[in-house]
Amino acid sequence: MAYSIRLDISFDFDINKVIPQLTIVVIISALSFLIIGSYKGVIRHTGTKDVFNVFIGVTILSLSLSFIVVFNQLFKIYPSFTIPNSIILIHYLVSVFVLIISRYVFKAFYEIISTELDTITNALIYGAGDSGIITYGALNRERKGSYQILGFIDDDKNKVNKKIDRIRVYDISMIDQKFIDKHDITEVIISIQKIKPSRLLEITDSLIKLNVEVKIVPPLTKWIGGDLQANQIKQVNIEDLLDREQILIDNPIVGEKLKER
Repeated sequence: MAYSIRLDISFDFDINKVIPQLTIVVIISALSFLIIGSYKGVIRHTGTKDVFNVFIGVTILSLSLSFIVVFNQLFKIYPSFTIPNSIILIHYLVSVFVLIISRYVFKAFYEIISTELDTITNALIYGAGDSGIITYGALNRERKGSYQILGFIDDDKNKVNKKIDRIRVYDISMIDQKFIDKHDITEVIISIQKIKPSRLLEITDSLIKLNVEVKIVPPLTKWIGGDLQANQIKQVNIEDLLDREQILIDNPIVGEKLKER
């Protein structure tokens, strides 16, 4: 591909010279990606770490290839073997592009064929900060009750009308009954860490009036192994609105006096 691009999308090059180059490239590629371990990533769950591993693997490949070419030119070990610098650079760019894009294409294709259309829940996430973005990622990984996030809501005016992963950020004043009905929104998930109970009550009251189910993301300390799971997102309960820990009374004497009353 690199040679073809270099020659204006033409295959007018000596394939006999390219074959030994391909052999070296394949060997170095195998070693690079074995060292980095990028092949271990589950493609349908591709994330930024997987992309970074691919980038590092291809970088090691290109640097190693450049070193071998220079070393061979200096010591004349195999005089007929050489790879132009432009080819190494084009190969580097093509490899990064193809390996990363192909992963995301596969991931998107997997999500399309694995999602049951009749179980999609249209939802909004209240909070476009770090917690909201993590919640968005957790819901995207969920397969049993597939969510389609149609927007973020945030009180920060600087974030309103911006986009996160192509999803628009709205101000709470923009979310009315007309908006809910138009987009068939059934849930709003509040994902704000350290939110004050009074503010949570205010948000919940305004959203319940729009006939949507209001859910909340648990505090960071309750995330499983430091990662949020979709099944941890629950409906807002009265305990969430208390400005203190819930007090549980288990007194048998009081219980007897209140029994059947």
